[in-house]
Amino acid sequence: MTIYFARNDSAAFPGAVVSIAAGSFRSDYVSESFLTRGDQANPTVTSITRIPPVAGNVTWIHFQYYKPVSNSGSNAQGNQLLELRSGTGTLILDFNVSFGEVECRLFGSATKTVEIPGRLDNIAVQAIDIKIDLTSDITVEIYQNSGLVYNESQAWTSSPGNPELIYWRLFDLLVGSGTVEQSVSELIIADESTIHLGLSEMVPNAAGNYSQWIGNHIETGDADLGTGAASDAINQKLSSAMTAFAGPASSAMRAFLIVSKASTRGVTVGDLRNFLRISATDYNGAALGVGEGIESHVTVWDTNPNTLTDWDTADFSGVEIGTET
Repeated sequence: MTIYFARNDSAAFPGAVVSIAAGSFRSDYVSESFLTRGDQANPTVTSITRIPPVAGNVTWIHFQYYKPVSNSGSNAQGNQLLELRSGTGTLILDFNVSFGEVECRLFGSATKTVEIPGRLDNIAVQAIDIKIDLTSDITVEIYQNSGLVYNESQAWTSSPGNPELIYWRLFDLLVGSGTVEQSVSELIIADESTIHLGLSEMVPNAAGNYSQWIGNHIETGDADLGTGAASDAINQKLSSAMTAFAGPASSAMRAFLIVSKASTRGVTVGDLRNFLRISATDYNGAALGVGEGIESHVTVWDTNPNTLTDWDTADFSGVEIGTET
């Protein structure tokens, strides 16, 4: 399995805001979610998540979905949850939730309505996994709380391309007036099944071995990007120790990810690379290009580079995370 993206922090999602409502998500996994809102006056406002395209024909998308009790004036019928689109904007999947049903429209096809056992418009956290297979036809499978609720195929004469854009839609949610909200967390993009995957966040909480950037671990851990560390030279490093791992005690760890948010701020620079520091040794990730906009830069270690074996929860003790210009 290759994990291409994993994130909760709303700063990675244009138009979204942070929701840390008590009880929204499993606190042993995630510290934040991102929240999208809709209102009658602005029915077409959309939060967009750009995800890296998977290398291959199969894309898996996992997230936890929550519709809180604070909704007012909402109408579950026609709840357009999301659209999946290619990098050029071609519609691949239109995913609706309507009175306990999933309504989906595939690339070039009519709507297919399927009854599902647990309504997404109920006030409960739902685990959603979507599989997009473009091997020959386009085949979509949707799983709700690990159960298959939708499986449909559609022929295409030319491939629309792997999904790169998630449009979090709130069309037709309202009657008269009022607002509606939905929260999403544990967004994971991979090339194999994401069913049963979870995401535990660890954030900088103490200075690490390197402090060559202008700034410190408190500023780099600022989730709203109001502050941050800066570097004005090549080969400078900044590293931090992390908060303790808060997920379940299990050796079935799939991957360790570093997500850095970076921008050139209008200055021409080269790349950055994320790295792990374990037992006084640095393990560098691949070079990642940096643009003028604030973007997430993800590096994944599928195995522990120090032991060359699968990760264990005990491995996280003492690991530093860092970024080098």
